[in-house]
Amino acid sequence: MTTRAFVFVALLWVAPASVRAQGVANANDFECSLRDSVGDASVGSNYGIDASWRDIVLAGIKRHGSVEFFSMDMAGSIPDFGDPQNRQSVAMWAWGISSGPVEPKAVFTPPYSPGGMDCFVVLKWELTRYRAYFVDQRLPSLGGFPPAWEVSCKVRDKHVVVAVPVTVLGDFPRFFYWAPSLWGAADASRSDAHPADSIRAAASCP
Repeated sequence: MTTRAFVFVALLWVAPASVRAQGVANANDFECSLRDSVGDASVGSNYGIDASWRDIVLAGIKRHGSVEFFSMDMAGSIPDFGDPQNRQSVAMWAWGISSGPVEPKAVFTPPYSPGGMDCFVVLKWELTRYRAYFVDQRLPSLGGFPPAWEVSCKVRDKHVVVAVPVTVLGDFPRFFYWAPSLWGAADASRSDAHPADSIRAAASCP
């Protein structure tokens, strides 16, 4: 595996410094996307009146030069979690990656377990701002948490995107299966986190 500097993080709590990245096109570029039905997201009273922002419309993975981009488009505009009236509406966007077919609900399940993921990308609100991580569950854990690298992200209106440098991906498989999902929780503790919406197809890419 490619040598990479990393930090161990408790994904629901700890945040390291952010990383910026830019890509330059080359012959290894690829793009994959999945569409999802509108109106199939789980809606609960804890998530505000308009829950359309929890409904995945389109998800994608795109490699452009030295960067891999993970994105999702939602049916409605994502709320401002910095606004006190929205603090009960917590979300985590996740892209699970595996060398074999996967299920979105298993995104945080370690590899070598039934339906387990090799690695995943997660984007979430952390108290004052969004943060995103690439998490490699194939590597030994420390203190019960897998190694994670913070990467750059952007959230705007109905769109979220995470940029992961290929140097962070290491020996990320050239051909893989992936499963996007949106996880909801009633409050910042995320103790009741559950999939609010997912694209259940065990899609291969590229």
